[in-house]
Amino acid sequence: MNLKQITYFLAVAEAGQMTAAAKQLHMAQPPLSYQLKALEDELGVRLFERGSRGVRLTGSGQQFMTYAQQIVETVAAAENAARRSGEGEIGTLALGLTSSAGDVLPKQKLQAFNRRYPQVEFALYEDNTYGILDKLRRNILDLAIVRTPFNDDGLASCRLSSDHMIAVAAASQPLPATLTIPDLKQQPLIVYRRFSSLFKTTFAEYGITPIIAVLCDDARTALHWAQMGMGVALVPATMAALASQQSHLAVIDYEPWVTHMTLVWQPEALHNPLVARFVGQLSGGESEKYSK
Repeated sequence: MNLKQITYFLAVAEAGQMTAAAKQLHMAQPPLSYQLKALEDELGVRLFERGSRGVRLTGSGQQFMTYAQQIVETVAAAENAARRSGEGEIGTLALGLTSSAGDVLPKQKLQAFNRRYPQVEFALYEDNTYGILDKLRRNILDLAIVRTPFNDDGLASCRLSSDHMIAVAAASQPLPATLTIPDLKQQPLIVYRRFSSLFKTTFAEYGITPIIAVLCDDARTALHWAQMGMGVALVPATMAALASQQSHLAVIDYEPWVTHMTLVWQPEALHNPLVARFVGQLSGGESEKYSK
């Protein structure tokens, strides 16, 4: 097995056809088919079901694809590391982002960095917080922008922005401008699973058994269900801004529920001058001022 065979496998899996994959790879179909057959023979399993309309992954193929993608990502990260300039003025920064990071990125600082280092490229990886941090710890990413709370063991970080938690309700359910934790006692709540542990701890401290109407995996889903009148969604302010104009919004007056968009990296990553320059630009400080 070699990297070329793995790359061929991924191309065919994504295209769903040998002919289309061969065109993408700028090669003839027979050599591509030969390499895939050699890979299957070496593994001792069939990776594809072949039919008149194309190919589809077998169960073994689906399992292999997960690891194949990780191998290609890791090799790409290794190649990028080998090519980095010692001065940190050219190269590629692998940056992980959560779905809620787009609206709160420090745009002016990013633009200033781009003007100063126009030859720096960004390879963006989007995932949920747990997926992003996993990639960071496996050195697929140089840095990441994620929202608290998260497990920051062994990571260095600096805060970029802060958000109050906001209660969002449908037009038919008016809310006051501000709510306290006790105010939520009788409200059917729509909880973004990302914050469920934080909320559970707080309600326990207040001796409150909350009414959880909906538990979901995306803040946008929470908003959608709130707008259908299924309950009150609890989401960070930048996500609450996506709610319809007819929705009612209330600030949760509770400091421990304030969340922070945070730039994170592994401390040893600062040995890479390019990473150090980027961290310095976004944090506006020297490396010794960063929290660890």
